[in-house]
Amino acid sequence: MAISIKELVIPKTDLFSPQVLILIAIALFLRVFLSLYSIHPDFFFVFMFPNLVSSHHIVDVYSLFENELAHRPGFYYTPVVLYFFSTVTFVANLLTNDITKLMDASYLLYKNGSTNPLAYLSIDEINYTKVFGLLKLPYLIFDAGTILILLKMIKAEKDKKKALVFWLLNPVLLYGTYVYGQFDIIPTFLITLGVYLALKNRIYQALIVIGVAATFKNFALVLILPLALILGK
Repeated sequence: MAISIKELVIPKTDLFSPQVLILIAIALFLRVFLSLYSIHPDFFFVFMFPNLVSSHHIVDVYSLFENELAHRPGFYYTPVVLYFFSTVTFVANLLTNDITKLMDASYLLYKNGSTNPLAYLSIDEINYTKVFGLLKLPYLIFDAGTILILLKMIKAEKDKKKALVFWLLNPVLLYGTYVYGQFDIIPTFLITLGVYLALKNRIYQALIVIGVAATFKNFALVLILPLALILGK
């Protein structure tokens, strides 16, 4: 049985007091502000290769690392990550062509071995805040989804408030997601959903969801064995 949106809706309680609503507003402001006005070179690495797929129809970007990028150490993430963010860049490009311009220029900087982070911010006629906001918007959606599931799993009202405060003001989450631009929030959401499904005794669905999470970041693999042991029982 598939999980429904209704199932994730938090029941009406006194959890969302005026003080908590103010905290949520502050947390949302921090996320939006950091999304628009802060950046790290890793952000460009995440999106420049999906842009090659969505804007230039280069399907096999991995071959670039064996040819014109052979002089650069490293490799891109999994194909699931590549095509997920290709979809994100494709949709975002419908709203502004600055994404293609910025990511094309970023790829050339990366290809030419630039190590100056400010070089990525010196491209003329780019609305940087619009690009950053559009490309980081999926992070905000997965972020919100994660806290909704956490609140659904936690029974005690006091514990819900603690979890909400911890999540909303977590500096590691704020920096890693909205400043650094890494996408760990996506597998985090999937792992949280997987645990929720497991608690509902939907073990097969939980394994599938956590398996998908592992295609984004392999730290999700540590949960597959425990769930498989539960299933075996």
